[in-house]
Amino acid sequence: MSIQPANYDLLVPQRASLEETFRFPYDGTGSQIFASIYDNERRRRKYLDLDVFWVNRLQVINTSTVRSTVTISASWEDTREITKEGYWDLLWVWPDGSRNYLVEGRAVLNLNVSEAS
Repeated sequence: MSIQPANYDLLVPQRASLEETFRFPYDGTGSQIFASIYDNERRRRKYLDLDVFWVNRLQVINTSTVRSTVTISASWEDTREITKEGYWDLLWVWPDGSRNYLVEGRAVLNLNVSEAS
């Protein structure tokens, strides 16, 4: 299946927790999702693997519409280690092993967040 990734710039708060939720029009049964932040678009150096939580793998809206929902997150301990802006992506791995990047974009660093105590 050929899928063009959506472009979404992810705001990364330095020294604060990060959480974003995404909905996809696909059946997530048997699939895996990975999300990471890298130094550049070529994905040469990984800054961080984001945590991925399936809210639901399959939600039937009506007889012809399905939806999967995932949340990506990172703790304040993880985000404090990011000191430069970069790029991020969300990779969907289908049950047959094929892969598609569903979302990608800039990882925009927000330096105006105070450190947790």
